[in-house]
Amino acid sequence: MNILQAVILGCVEGFTEFLPISSTGHLIIAQKLMGLTEVNTFFTDVIQSGAILAAVFYYRERLKKIYADFRSLASKRFKLKKATHDEKLGLYMLIGIIPTLIIAFVFRKSIDQWQNNLSIVAVSTIIFGIVFYAFEFWQQQHKRVVTIKSVSLKNLLIMGLFQGVAIIPGVSRSGATIAGGLSQKISMKESVDIAFIMGIPVLFIATLYKLITEIQHANTEIILLTLVGATVSFITGLYSIKMTLGFLTKYGFRPFMIYRVLLGFTLLILVFNGVK
Repeated sequence: MNILQAVILGCVEGFTEFLPISSTGHLIIAQKLMGLTEVNTFFTDVIQSGAILAAVFYYRERLKKIYADFRSLASKRFKLKKATHDEKLGLYMLIGIIPTLIIAFVFRKSIDQWQNNLSIVAVSTIIFGIVFYAFEFWQQQHKRVVTIKSVSLKNLLIMGLFQGVAIIPGVSRSGATIAGGLSQKISMKESVDIAFIMGIPVLFIATLYKLITEIQHANTEIILLTLVGATVSFITGLYSIKMTLGFLTKYGFRPFMIYRVLLGFTLLILVFNGVK
């Protein structure tokens, strides 16, 4: 891998992290198109740190409020009966990512293998593109009774469970979490906001885990290239968040379903023709 490839992959990561099209899947595709036959999972996982920082920067005011409310809850010794919904929301979000972490831990040894399998990416791209749109269609047939002011721990746990499915390359962490929100009758806009915020600790923990377990095996070159990729993913991630919020709120999952199905079948054709 050279610096130009690192820049391209950083753009891919930042641009696709928040779109419901799977950043990991597109990183795998991009690396194979550039002739990088073996996916470098250290690079792929750690450049997500740029997307994390982009989300933190974009939601900085909201995160400040969540943190202040969480401190207020802590001052009450976490007595939930005496706390407001805003004070409990931060705690609920942290608890909500537990299903994601459990799923990732259980399948941690398989994740790296899956990331080198183009067939898995192709099939999951098609299936979950249709699944996401099905949840949106279902949600549109029901009243939007759940708002950020009334979202419950149960709602967030279910969103966390959906988010955990995204360990499969080609699924999309943001898309799965948003679909989880729609399954709880949460509006598209609020599902997107919650999904992006819940993704911050998940991406942070995934990056930290990869750093702790593999930094000793990474040479100086790959570390520098990863820093370049992470920087680029931060810049493109900022643009992607704003664009995704507006696009999903206006058009929903349908355009992405069409894109995912077309991409998935294209990848299957390549696999059947010997591309690994």
